[in-house]
Amino acid sequence: MPDGSANPNAIDPFAYAWWGPLVGSLIRPVGGWLSDKLGGAVVTQWDTVVMIGSTLGVAYYIQKATASPTPEVYFTPFLILFLILFITTGIGNGSKFKS
Repeated sequence: MPDGSANPNAIDPFAYAWWGPLVGSLIRPVGGWLSDKLGGAVVTQWDTVVMIGSTLGVAYYIQKATASPTPEVYFTPFLILFLILFITTGIGNGSKFKS
């Protein structure tokens, strides 16, 4: 909470922590497949653009949640953007391996 106290409505992050590595690992072959079709450099470049956008979105929602009396309302967009970040790291891993 903004005052330093614990949020009584906080969401348990450990219930969702495994999703990121799972989607990143599962999507990795897609990065290789896309690189076979479009070229490794092209996929890596656009993947990096999406990764930067997702990271900026995560930072935005962290700032909003830090200043909010109800930070739990920002968890869903935070989670979605973080999953996009994990997806892009998986695709980037596959595309870079192809390169």
